[in-house]
Amino acid sequence: MGVAYRFCHGIRLRDVASHGVGGGINGSHRHLTPSILARLVTATVGNTLGGMVSWLMGVGLQSAHRAYQNRAHPHRRADAQATPTAGRLAAWALAQLEKLGPKACLLAWLPVVGDVVCTLAGWLRMPWLACAVYMAIGKFARYLAIASSAQWLMS
Repeated sequence: MGVAYRFCHGIRLRDVASHGVGGGINGSHRHLTPSILARLVTATVGNTLGGMVSWLMGVGLQSAHRAYQNRAHPHRRADAQATPTAGRLAAWALAQLEKLGPKACLLAWLPVVGDVVCTLAGWLRMPWLACAVYMAIGKFARYLAIASSAQWLMS
């Protein structure tokens, strides 16, 4: 992921302004130039891989939590331990994520909240491929919006 960061930190305002997300050679065409598109895709892939690491951590946390609960409370049923017991807000958040399913991973681009969404998607054992696709869509849209805004501000 360090490679993705080093490559993508090049999405600077001056690059976007000179190469243009919204401007071609003469600025009259609205399109992505290959260098900016490559950076957007690389940033998206690197960030999505990071989200999938969070997803895997959620899977591991749930497995560890179940093992702990079974060892600490062997008299409890296994299905009673499928969700964490961190209060009403946590129960509500998990219910919303279960209702949305993998589409909730579209929110993975959000600071702080995105990592939690990815981790909880793993906790809930949502399908990994669908989660990865939705994460990538959300993260690419974020990078595209940033690059487009920067180009608009610089023009």
